[in-house]
Order: sequence, then structure tokens, then C-alpha cells
Amino acid sequence: MYLLNRSFPSLRKLCLTAFVLLIATASIAQTAERYSSDDKSRVRLPDIGGSFDSSFSNKEAAEYAKSLVRQLRAYNLLVEDPLVKAYFVDMGHRLASNSSRPETNFHFVVIKNPVLNAWAAPGGLIALHTGLIMAADTEAEVAGVLGHEIAHITQSHAARGMENARKVNLPVMLAMLGLAILSGSAEVAQGALMTGQALTTQNRINFTRQNEHEADRLGIQTMAASGYDPMGMADFFSKMGRASRSNGEGPPEYMRTHPLSTTRVAEAKNRASKIEVFNPRDDLNFYLVKARIRASEYINKPEEAIRYFSALLSRTDLTSNQRTAVKYGLVMSMKTKGEIEHARRLLDDLLDEDPDRGAFIIEATLLDSEQGQFSRAQERLQVLYNRFPGNTVISTYLLRALLADGTRESAERAIPIIREQLLVRDNDPSIYDLYAQAANRAELPIKRSEAVAEAHYLRGHLHQAVMKLREVSRQTDLDYYQRSRISARLSELEIELAEGGQRLQKTQRS
Repeated sequence: MYLLNRSFPSLRKLCLTAFVLLIATASIAQTAERYSSDDKSRVRLPDIGGSFDSSFSNKEAAEYAKSLVRQLRAYNLLVEDPLVKAYFVDMGHRLASNSSRPETNFHFVVIKNPVLNAWAAPGGLIALHTGLIMAADTEAEVAGVLGHEIAHITQSHAARGMENARKVNLPVMLAMLGLAILSGSAEVAQGALMTGQALTTQNRINFTRQNEHEADRLGIQTMAASGYDPMGMADFFSKMGRASRSNGEGPPEYMRTHPLSTTRVAEAKNRASKIEVFNPRDDLNFYLVKARIRASEYINKPEEAIRYFSALLSRTDLTSNQRTAVKYGLVMSMKTKGEIEHARRLLDDLLDEDPDRGAFIIEATLLDSEQGQFSRAQERLQVLYNRFPGNTVISTYLLRALLADGTRESAERAIPIIREQLLVRDNDPSIYDLYAQAANRAELPIKRSEAVAEAHYLRGHLHQAVMKLREVSRQTDLDYYQRSRISARLSELEIELAEGGQRLQKTQRS
């Protein structure tokens, strides 16, 4: 041991650190680092199928999922476009309602990342990367991925993986660490640690393969029951295989966590061929959402976006839905560049063909607002809202239109709609942003401050939320109900802040 302490201090630290990490990973979710291809910043995202403590209660798992969403927002990784969010949330819940456990609470998010990946986490959280969405040619291909991830959740693969890891990983790694310590050699230590890692990785792969086949089987059943072409999953697998063969830098991220084989692809095709779905879904909104994502990628380069969509429009092999979506993307890019009249003419053509399409009507109201025609935008959206009361997308754009004119009257019209939305969107910071704006215009400073604090909290900025509520709590003009409400919420957040500080100190001491 003297040799270890004096001659190899870094080895001793390495072994102790590895030991602490092993103990930690027996009770928390494993994470893996993901890197955007055009962003060098490091972001920690959960590895799909990663283990988590199977002793998690449902409440703890739900809190884990909510906390993870807040962390993703803190890194500005979530797609917050209302139309994009709503489309994939609707798709996810349609699939989940036909899964083996429809009573499970699911949360679906889209992550701004060109890496082709998707993953599931404890608490029913399922994430799609924009890179995967853009790689899919059809709605059924994305539905296949979501159906697969839903099966990971319903079959508790993460918990089962953790139990399997506890039986094998910790003893193997501890044995390897013992060999490293006794050897007194940094080279042997490194080799031992790598060997232990390889053994546990192989065990995990063996377990993961079983999970993957089970998720494929259940995912295909879920797709078919939800009206999607079950062949979509097999088509996406085949596409990933082609991408892997043509990618000299290694397989796509999705294939690293979902290893594919010719047998697995063949099995998926065989299962899908035995299930017949009459008139499978092929929703235009899928292509419109893809166009929105593509346009957002060029948000600071609208000229490039216009060239991109114009080039696509000249192709002769586009389907009707694809051509419509390209025109829609061109409208958004022209609006961003300030070519409002040109955008309006093209949008009018789309509305002539499909006058009831909500995405087109919303885009028309945005053009109205760009030209200062706030009343017209509000009227269009009010008609939509009356037809679909409570719809989150329409409500969001109606609220934005009401607040765009800057009047107190419109703000007061907005507040009842906001309160209705808060009943179903209390975890959405954008609705609290709108509440803060409306309360400010309506001269409700306490409500404004509370809304600002909640928006901070939901974006992962806990300290700012606490500071804001402390500031409000010091006001002398609060009535009994205001003070009680603010004090109760402040106490909750202060406890959460203190617990986070304690966890950080423990990590630093380790």
C-alpha cells in the first residue's frame, strides 16, 4: 500500500474514484456524453436503456423525469416550437394509448441535436432528436422509433437492466480494481479497468439485445394498433444499416445504442408483413413539421433557407404532401428574411388548396402581426380557438397575438385563457412567460413576479427562481393570501435548492 500511496498517487486516486463511481452507478441513472456535430459544448444526456435504481418509487421516477426536462431546458436543448412539440406529443400519446400499459404517464420531448438518436428515461420520458426526425422519410418511421421507446418504458427495461447490472457489474469491477491495487503498476491498472469495463459492457449488450427484440415486437404491434404502417420500423432499420455502411466515422448514434443486425431487420420485416393496416396514416402535418424544423435551422441564414427550399421545389419526384411542405418552409423562410408580400402570396395559394389547415392559418396570423394588423390576427385565431377550445397550439398563438398589440385590454382578455392553460400546462415555462407579460400589462405586479419565478424554475434556473420569490416576499403590501402562497412556494424551492447543494458537496468530497 505504501507503494501505491507514494509511487502511484494518480493510480490510487483513479481506483478510489472508480470505486465511488461504481457505488454511485448502482443507484442512479447512467449517463453518456453526446456531442452535436457543429457544437463543441458538452452536454450530458441519458444513454438509452441506461440503468436506474429499480427501488425508485413512481413518484421519484416522475420527479426524475421532470428534473431532467428542466436540465435540458437549462441547456437550451428542447425544441419549444408549439407546432413541433404538439405534433410529437400527439403522436406519442396516440401510440402510448395502444401500448401494453396505456395507464403509464409518458412525457415526449424533441431535442435540438442533429445527431440521429432517440432515448427513453425513467419516469416515462422519451426524447427524439431532430436529427432522427429529419432522417425519416415517413411518419411511420418516426412512429416506429417512438413505439420502440414506449415498449422500453412499459417493459421496465431500465429497472431490469439495473438488477442485472447489480448481479454482474459490481463484483467484476471490484475484482478488477483489486488486481489493479495489488499489481502496483499503472499499466496493469489501466488494463484491468478496461478489461472489467469490457466484461460488464458485453453483459449489458447481451441483456440489451433481449430488450431490443422485445421492444421491436411490442413496438410493431403498437404501431399497427395506432394506424401506422408497421413496415415503417423495418424501413427505418434498413435505412440505419445503409447509413452505417456509408459512414466512415462509425455508425449513427442510434445504432450504437440499438445494435442492428440483418437478423433483426429481417425479423422486423417478417412481423410487419403479417399485420395489415387499412389506409395507414400519412399525415401532411408530419411533412409540415419537418419543414418547420429545417427552417428553424436556417433561422440566422434565411437566404440559404430560401435557396434550399427553392431547390427542392424544382424537383419532380416529390409527393403532393412533400411539395406542400416545401412551399410552407419557403413561406417561413421568406417571412424571416422580411419578404412579407412574397410570403403572403405563396401562403394564399396554400390556403386556397387547404383553407382549414391550422398551420397555414397560424402562419397567416404571424404575417398579419409582422405588418401590424393585430386585430386581424386576433380575429383569425379567435375563430380557431372557438372551434377548438383548449387546444394548446391555438391558445399559444392567440395569446401571443393578444399581447402583441401592447394594450391593457388585450392583456386582460388573455389572462383567463392563460389560467385555463395552466391547468394542463403547469410544467411549460412558455405559458408562464405569457402570464408574466399579461400580468405586467394588466398592472398585476405580484402575479407577474410569481410567473417569472416559475418560468425560471422550469428552465432549470432554481437559484434565480428562489431569488425572485425572496424579493417578492419582502414586499410590505402583500395580502394574507399572497403572502401564504408565496411563502409556501418559496419554502418548497429553498428545500430543493438546499438538497441540491448537499448533493454537490458530497460529489466534491468523493
